[in-house]
Amino acid sequence: MNTESNTTAQKAEVKKENRFSLWLNMLDEKDRAMNPTKRKGKWLFALCALVILFGLSFIWFPAAKLDQPVITTPVQKPAQQKSQAQRSAFEMPADSFEIILKQKIYDDLAEEK
Repeated sequence: MNTESNTTAQKAEVKKENRFSLWLNMLDEKDRAMNPTKRKGKWLFALCALVILFGLSFIWFPAAKLDQPVITTPVQKPAQQKSQAQRSAFEMPADSFEIILKQKIYDDLAEEK
C-alpha cells in the first residue's frame, strides 16, 4: 500500500514538470556527459563571449548626454538673519508663546539678581 502512494507521488512530480524544466534537465545531462576539458572550454568560451559583449555594450550604447543649463552662483551672499535670542543647539523650535514665556522667565531671573 505504501508503494502505491510513492508511485502516485512520483507521477504527480512528473506531471508538474513543464517543457522548460525537462529541456533544462536534458541539456544538463548532456553537459555532464561531456569530456571535462571540452566542458571547461565550452564554459570558458561562453563566459568570455559574455564579457566581450558587456564591454562592447559601452561602445554601442554610449552614455546619455544631459542638456542642462549651467547653474550660476549669485554674486553676493544673502545677509544672514540674526536671531533675537541665543538658542541652544539642542533646543527644538518653539511657537511664539513659548518664546515669549522664556523671555519673561529670563527677565524675571535677571531682575532678581
